[in-house]
Amino acid sequence: MVQRGELAVRKHEAFGAVQDRAFALREPDLEKFTKEEIQLIDYVVDNCHNKSGTDLSAMSHRFFGWRMAQEKEVIPYSVALVGTREPTLDEIKWGQELEPMAMECLGRYERSAAEA
Repeated sequence: MVQRGELAVRKHEAFGAVQDRAFALREPDLEKFTKEEIQLIDYVVDNCHNKSGTDLSAMSHRFFGWRMAQEKEVIPYSVALVGTREPTLDEIKWGQELEPMAMECLGRYERSAAEA
């Protein structure tokens, strides 16, 4: 993007250190994003723009996926959907309805892994 003239990087002093900060040289094409994606980006920017790397690192280390991962393990994006609150009764019922299908899928996976 720098080579195409769409992005530039400048030095910026923040939190007692000099950082490389990227900034756009063109307007974003918001048509490529859903309303929900734009809202998520706005939320992250609003909640993170004044935080240091140390602050963001501490926040990430409280994240369930980070706490459960092994050293240098890639954390799948889907882990972001895992919550720590207690499930509702409707969610428990839905999980119980899905359990036979999940067990069948796991059985197929185990059989194909054993055959390989």
